[in-house]
Amino acid sequence: MESYQHANGFEMIPAEQKEFARYFVIYRLQTCNMWFPVSMEKAEVFYSAFLYPYWIYQNGERVGGAVFEPNRFGLVFPISPFSDECALVKGAFAAVLAISDRNKPITAFSVPDPSLPYYYRLGFQVEETEKQMICVTKPYEVVFPDNVRADVPRAENLKQMIDLYYEVYSHSNVQSIAKTPYSYYEETLTAKFSDLVLPCSTLLYSGDELVASCAVTIWQDLPFIMDIVVKKPYRELGLGGKMIKKVLNASYGKYPAVRLAVVPGNHAEALYLRLGFVGGVATSEMILKPEE
Repeated sequence: MESYQHANGFEMIPAEQKEFARYFVIYRLQTCNMWFPVSMEKAEVFYSAFLYPYWIYQNGERVGGAVFEPNRFGLVFPISPFSDECALVKGAFAAVLAISDRNKPITAFSVPDPSLPYYYRLGFQVEETEKQMICVTKPYEVVFPDNVRADVPRAENLKQMIDLYYEVYSHSNVQSIAKTPYSYYEETLTAKFSDLVLPCSTLLYSGDELVASCAVTIWQDLPFIMDIVVKKPYRELGLGGKMIKKVLNASYGKYPAVRLAVVPGNHAEALYLRLGFVGGVATSEMILKPEE
């Protein structure tokens, strides 16, 4: 990786990945918790996998860090006592701009909510936002309605799950989700199916019809609720909440907590809060459109 001199008053110098991760965990994640890692060590391993990390220097002093490559950058953070994150974002953006193809969009990733204004000033717009939530595991006695039968996912259920996902999400109010092709769910669920945690994951049937699904995997040493999908006629039965309680109960005594992700403002967020989930700092992917 090359160094970049005088990027908006800063110098960008390639960083060693593990050292970069340690600084990011201490100077960003401890004050801006985005996904509730189980330990600093685990978080360092996660962030050391990011390619192209750089230190940001000013007047010979290390004042921040960022990850960037042509047309893409993120994880911009200040190193105390330096605190002008806005200036760091401008510096990182200047370095990215110098090596990017401006006929293509530039992406800023993992932008925490408090930092959004710095990117708006540079012309970026939010493409998508997500917030991690976490809840301590706890015992529940879960009883489903008499007209619904609970089961765990098996290989022979995969096609039904794909059909359910496509049917439910194709009626989403979010156009990007509604337009997602059938092949996406086919590829994603097929790839993830073997990772499902069966004591936690649930399929709900009304007769032979699959009407709801809760898919759970293990991510970063904790159960992660990938999706909760319920057909519209069954959404008033509280099935989503019951399936989450089943996850919390099945994980109790084995794992300290369960994670999930939500789009802030989604109606499901209120349900998660009622069940005891607490949210981290929302992060966004932002886009700067190509020059016309």
